[in-house]
Amino acid sequence: MISDLGAALRSLRRAPAFTGLVVLTLALGIGATTAMFSVVDAVLLNPLPFPNADRLSEIWTVTDSGSRPGGSTAVVQAVRQQPGLFTAVEAYQFGSANITGSGEPAIVGSPRISPGLMSLLAPAPLLGRLFTQEDAAAGGVVILAERLWASRFGSDPTIVGREITVDDQPHRVVAVMPRHFRFPEGNIEMWRPLDVSPGAKRLPVQVVAVRALGVSRAQVDERLQALSPGFRESGVVGKGQGLTTGLLLQQRFGRQAGQALYMMFGAVLLVLLVACVNVTNLLLVRSMTRRGELALMTALGASRGTLVRSVLVESLLLAAAGCLCGLLLARTLLTLILRLAPPQLTFLTSATTELDWRALVFAGALSSLTCVVVGLLPAWRTAQVDAIDVLKQRAQGVIGARDDWWQGALVAGQLSLVLVLLAGSGLMLRSFSRLVEVDPGFDVGRLSALDLQLRSQRDGEPGSSLAFMQELERKVERPGVRAAISGGSPPRGGGFYFEIQPEAEGAMPADFANISLPFSRVAPDYFETMGIPILNGRTFATGEASDAVIINDVLARRLWGNLSAVGRRFRLDAGQPWWNVVGVVADVKQMGPSDPMGDGMEFYLPFSPTERNRFFSLIIRSADSRSADLQMAKQRVWELDDRQPIQNASTMDERIGESIGRPRFFLTLATAFAGAAALLAAIGVYGVSAYWVSRRRRELAIRVALGASRQQILSMVVGRSLRLATIGCVTGLGLALWGARAIESMLFQTSARDPLTFVLATGLLGVVALLASSLPALKASRVDPMSVLRAE
Repeated sequence: MISDLGAALRSLRRAPAFTGLVVLTLALGIGATTAMFSVVDAVLLNPLPFPNADRLSEIWTVTDSGSRPGGSTAVVQAVRQQPGLFTAVEAYQFGSANITGSGEPAIVGSPRISPGLMSLLAPAPLLGRLFTQEDAAAGGVVILAERLWASRFGSDPTIVGREITVDDQPHRVVAVMPRHFRFPEGNIEMWRPLDVSPGAKRLPVQVVAVRALGVSRAQVDERLQALSPGFRESGVVGKGQGLTTGLLLQQRFGRQAGQALYMMFGAVLLVLLVACVNVTNLLLVRSMTRRGELALMTALGASRGTLVRSVLVESLLLAAAGCLCGLLLARTLLTLILRLAPPQLTFLTSATTELDWRALVFAGALSSLTCVVVGLLPAWRTAQVDAIDVLKQRAQGVIGARDDWWQGALVAGQLSLVLVLLAGSGLMLRSFSRLVEVDPGFDVGRLSALDLQLRSQRDGEPGSSLAFMQELERKVERPGVRAAISGGSPPRGGGFYFEIQPEAEGAMPADFANISLPFSRVAPDYFETMGIPILNGRTFATGEASDAVIINDVLARRLWGNLSAVGRRFRLDAGQPWWNVVGVVADVKQMGPSDPMGDGMEFYLPFSPTERNRFFSLIIRSADSRSADLQMAKQRVWELDDRQPIQNASTMDERIGESIGRPRFFLTLATAFAGAAALLAAIGVYGVSAYWVSRRRRELAIRVALGASRQQILSMVVGRSLRLATIGCVTGLGLALWGARAIESMLFQTSARDPLTFVLATGLLGVVALLASSLPALKASRVDPMSVLRAE
């Protein structure tokens, strides 16, 4: 074996071009596959980076319409008293907070958590200590995330014990948590304590629990179901409600992208398979060129096992080198993938830019399997060498039909796999193009917006927050700049009404099962500023009655069909008051181009001077620079209140771009994988064509000497490649049509059997094969018969 290793090293060193091409091909396949495995492993396979993650779950409330995350502090207290179910039960509330001082006012993600939650989930703090029950009862303390500590306080090592201003109140910093701890969301910058003790105020919370050892989730659910009648009687849960266990928020986010991630992992495995086929073909060609050497070894007494071992050792060395280079490439690709990934996908997984031991084991197993796959056929063909025939120089004539068949079969199989990837990425590209072409319903080009969560002090007097926003709107408006306010973050809307059954006056009841209807509160000039057409009726008047409503044309048609909706009334369900429809406007995609909520229906309400609303958006229509107008608007906010934080100041293009981040991410991956596979296929077709030409120089010289034209030689070489491409396309089309069903749920307004996409993918693959075989064909057409025959 040592002798074989030395011989293999010397042999590969004498062929640097071949060695480099094989190693780079394997590195691309192994590196891309390892990087994608790391993402899938972190998001879907590997437990969350918490202690006892396999026993960790949330407690959900069961209702007549299903189950939903969350409960109350009473649920925490009641479940803690049940022996043998959980070893720990903690809670948290989503929230945000305003920070002033030490820079511009800012709003940061700031959930409230029970004192034991960090002890249950978090690593040791970088500085300070975790919350205690005394902290929860007294309040006035915070724990900072490392990101906020570094960006706002310059990583001051004396921050613990220092007071900072949070929501206009002094709070003492007790700890700093490391950067990789992000619970419950990815944008968390600060935590505040939450009191869930028996004497505390009853509040709605999310409940996190750790099952007792030896107790399954099914057993816990059975016990909770049995306890639910008692919980209802004691008021722990409402009438008709119960308790069950569910996935953590972070796991739910990961599961939502599970199918897409597995599809991307399947795609990158196809890239690896294409790389393996490529390398197998290269090794097969190399074993043919070494026939003389192998025949001589046989004549000197080497057994067939010795010959096979020498070829397999060479394959092993190449696979090992490809694995090492692939690991280096995997780290770079993993960094790039995580940078491109939407934050909802990886915000609380174990995915980092470092490859963990699971990824290293995967890469090692993958390279071992690759070594066997790519070395098996060349080794088997080596065992078929006939020393007598080779030493008689028979192999210098025309290449054997069996070798020709193997090479052709490998190339055709490679091309069929590439067609599957090209068709899949083509379908996703067509779907994405239709997604971005969706009319959002307003003039995006000159719009920008900034969101405000007004400080809690403005809630004291009804209407003070609205007055603040109206004054800001007047200050921002100037020649060339229009402004309007809404009670939400466009195009995200102001909120939703869930589980409703709208009724329309003078219309037959419509089916609104499982509909969540979005709405916004808007100023009278909102539609003009946004560029939303009013199709019928009017916009709101100043001081409009609270029973006025404007609906979009989708909702109007759903309720009244072709009848005019203006002047009619509708209500959300039988227990709600009637609203008078004063106008009908065009459809706006509030939740992004795919508009997954409300089936495209939405409505608008006027602001009420008696409301206590903290969440607003200021929409700005600019004639010139949107960035300059955004900066001007921020200055106007701070002129009115120098402690008011500003959230998400951005152009409308950027906001819409965020809403399509997930499909863009998966399209980018699919396109990259398909492009890499096409490049590998081109290299494979070129290599096989070049070898085919070099082995047939004598035959080609004879053909030219007997009168074959240059065009005939070109057609002979290119035609062979195109025949292989045709076989690959026919096989690949069948595989692509079968596999397209797997990505159907990821497509937007695109059929999984879109004929144009498959035609274009087939044509592109044909062009790749044509271009890859053109250079060897041109070389063959220039063969000099006198030189070749003289050498013979």
